[in-house]
Amino acid sequence: MTKVLAQKLSAKLPSEAADATEVVSLVNRAMDQTRSLAKGLHPVDLDAESLTSVLQELAATTEKLFGIRCTFECDGLIAIDDAAVAVHLYRMVQEAINNAIKHGRAKNIKIGLTHDGNKSVLTVESDGLDFPGMQVKSKGMGLQIMDHRAEMIGGSLAIKKAAGGGTIVTCEFANKKG
Repeated sequence: MTKVLAQKLSAKLPSEAADATEVVSLVNRAMDQTRSLAKGLHPVDLDAESLTSVLQELAATTEKLFGIRCTFECDGLIAIDDAAVAVHLYRMVQEAINNAIKHGRAKNIKIGLTHDGNKSVLTVESDGLDFPGMQVKSKGMGLQIMDHRAEMIGGSLAIKKAAGGGTIVTCEFANKKG
């Protein structure tokens, strides 16, 4: 409807047509962002085999939505041996990214996934403000949920200050598939 309005206005009121065209652009951008957010809330393609590709997509979406640098690095294609574990890991990365942006005002975030033997390690490293306290149990609800998710998959969660400032969130967990 807004496109049609812009076309109708272009002949009679060119300056108003430009405004209507801008409204079209803003509505389209808002719809794209809404789709991206909705997909992040429920990543349809997430299963044990696809965590690496979904994390790559999350990094790209984070860059686009928040205008920061967000990268994903892993040791090749790392398969997770359980789909429920993949979902917990994905949600933990989402929360770590949220915290880095909201509380740490990060401009750079690096998501990493490595595998060594029967163990895998997921990290989210961000620059920006240091995370105060570093004790998961005594902090906000998001960190408590991350800690609970790590326990649910038989893993452990650690939060520490990054060498150059900022925060590193690490989850180590058993993973035979790698």
